[in-house]
Amino acid sequence: MKNWTRYLLDYIPPFGILAFLLFASLFTRVRTLRNYLFPDEHVTIPALINEEYSANEDIIPITNPAVLKNDTIFCDDHTFKIAQSAFQAQHYDYAIRIWTALLDTTICSRSAILNNIGIAYLRSTRTRKAMKAFLSATIADSNNARAWYNLGLTQSKMGREKQSVESYQFAIERNPGQSNAYFNLGILSLKKKNYPLARTYFKNALEWGAEKHICWYNIALTYQRENSIEKSVQAYRKCIRFNPAHISARLRLSELFLKIGQIDSSLHIAHDAIKIEPNNPQLHLRLAKIHIKKKELDKALELLNEADKLNPDLIELSYQRAKVYGLRGEDKRALQIFKNIMMQDPSNPRIYYNIGVNLMDLGMEGEAVDAYARSIKVDPSYWKAAYNLGVYYLRKNLPGEAQSFLSQVIEIMPKRAQAHYNLGLANLRQKKYSNALKSFGRALALDTTYVEARYNLALTLMKDGQND
Repeated sequence: MKNWTRYLLDYIPPFGILAFLLFASLFTRVRTLRNYLFPDEHVTIPALINEEYSANEDIIPITNPAVLKNDTIFCDDHTFKIAQSAFQAQHYDYAIRIWTALLDTTICSRSAILNNIGIAYLRSTRTRKAMKAFLSATIADSNNARAWYNLGLTQSKMGREKQSVESYQFAIERNPGQSNAYFNLGILSLKKKNYPLARTYFKNALEWGAEKHICWYNIALTYQRENSIEKSVQAYRKCIRFNPAHISARLRLSELFLKIGQIDSSLHIAHDAIKIEPNNPQLHLRLAKIHIKKKELDKALELLNEADKLNPDLIELSYQRAKVYGLRGEDKRALQIFKNIMMQDPSNPRIYYNIGVNLMDLGMEGEAVDAYARSIKVDPSYWKAAYNLGVYYLRKNLPGEAQSFLSQVIEIMPKRAQAHYNLGLANLRQKKYSNALKSFGRALALDTTYVEARYNLALTLMKDGQND
C-alpha cells in the first residue's frame, strides 16, 4: 500500500490531481441535474395557473433523456419547456438554473427568459432578486409589457408604491389590455384615498375583462369612503349580481342599510348571507348588531353566543356584548367587559369612548371625561368622544370648552346637523350672536325638520336685534 502511494506521488504531476478534483466536482453537479431531469419515477405536473405572467402553456413531463447530450444541457425548445415544467412543479431553483443557461441562446428572447426568472424568484419570496430580474427584462426589451407589470407588482410588495405606479403605467402604454395593471393601480389609489382616480382604474379594468364582481366591490368601497351611500349600495348590488356568494359585499351592504335606518333590508341581506355561509361568525355578529338596533337584546345575545362558539377570539363580540348590557342598564357589567377589552386592544378609541359612556351613566363624570379625552388622544379623528365632551360642557354651562370640542367635530363631520346646532347653543350662551346664527342656519340647511334649530335661530335673531 505504501509503495502504491509513493508511486502516485512520484509519477502523477500535481496538476493532474487538480484536474481530477475539478472533473469530479463537475461530474457531481451534472449528475445532480441529470437526476432531476430523469427521475426514476414519473413527475406529475400540476395544471397551469391562469395568471397574468404565465408565459408558455406547453407542459411536458420531466422524463425525456434527449435533454442531455454529452453531459451538458442541450439548449433547444424542448429544454425551455422542461424549465417551464420545473417551474410549474415549484422547483424554482432548477427552473432558474436552466433558464439562466438559455439566456444567450436564440430559443426565446432574453427579455422573456429574464421575466420568467423574475417570476420564479417572486414565487419563492426572493423579491429583491425578482426586482433585479424584471428590471433586466425591461432593459433587454423596453416593450415587454408583462415584465413591466411584474416589476410593478414586485415594487408594490417592497413598499415602493411610487415606482410601482410608474411601472404599471409603462405596462399599460405597451399593452392597453393589461386589466391587472389597471386593477392594481386602482388598489394603490384606494390606499391613497384618491377615490375618483381609483374608480377610473377599476372601470378601465372592467373594460379589459377583469373579474366584474371584484371590480364592482372596490368601486362600491370608493363610494362608501366618500359617504355616497346610494351609489355605494348600487355598486354592491352589482357585485352581488355577478357573484351571489360574495359575503363581504353582503356584509357591507347590510351595514349600509343599517346605517341609513333601513333595518328590515339590512336583516334580509344578512339572513341571505348566513344561508350561504352558516358557520361564518361575522355573519352572526352582523345579525346581532341588527337586533341590537331593533332593541331585541335577548336575540342579539343569542347570536353573539353562537358567534362566540365559532370564533371566541373576536374582540368585537365582547364589544357588542358589553353594548347589550349597557342598553339593559347593567352599566357595571358593561364597564368591566370594556375594561377587559381595553387590555387586549389599547389602541382602539371606541373602547375608551364606551367606557366614558358607561361611567357617565354611573354618575362618575370625572372618570368619564378622562376616558373621552383618552379616546381623542388615541385617535383625534374619532369624533364621537369630542361630541360627547362638547355636550357635557354645554350641560355644565361651560360654553367656551363646549365650543372647542364641537368645532373639532365639525371639522371631521361637517354634515352633522346636531354638531352645528350645539355649536350654535355654545355661541349663543357666549352672546356671539352672528356665529350662533351661522351655526343654527347650517343645522337647518342640513335638516329642514330640525325644530329646535329653527326656534333658537328665531331666538338669536330677537336677542341680536335687542342688542342693536
